[in-house]
Amino acid sequence: MHSYVIVWDLDGCIADWAHRVPLLEAKDYDAFYAAMSKDEPIAAGAVIYNLLATQSMVLGHAIQEAKLEADIPFVDIITCRPEHVRHKTEKWMEDNGIIAPRSMHMRANNDNRPHVEIKMEIYRKRYREGEVLAVFDDSPEIVEAWRKAGVACYQVG
Repeated sequence: MHSYVIVWDLDGCIADWAHRVPLLEAKDYDAFYAAMSKDEPIAAGAVIYNLLATQSMVLGHAIQEAKLEADIPFVDIITCRPEHVRHKTEKWMEDNGIIAPRSMHMRANNDNRPHVEIKMEIYRKRYREGEVLAVFDDSPEIVEAWRKAGVACYQVG
């Protein structure tokens, strides 16, 4: 059996982090991450993400139960939030009705490389060729990198 993955970015696609931008610009990273709990879900992104996550679970379960030779869909998140905020991120998702993904890949603590480098490295290390069906991201630079890698990417926002 084969699987395929739909990858989502979190900030700017599911979570509205606009209120934290001044903290990022001020390089006040402690306050920036402390304010994550005040993010509001982005309605369209949260609904579409939850629809895809729900359908992938239902379809995947049905395929496994029936022992079918069919592709199994998964929904993952690749975020450049650092690993040390994983628990806060998972709590925010739970508190806001965002379904947990199969996997949530985060940047390593103290990895300050550009987001595009981190996301493309995660892609190369974690996924087989052809496994990522589509990506949802809001960053033009990251959207371009996904497309250059041959992956369909839908720009959010």
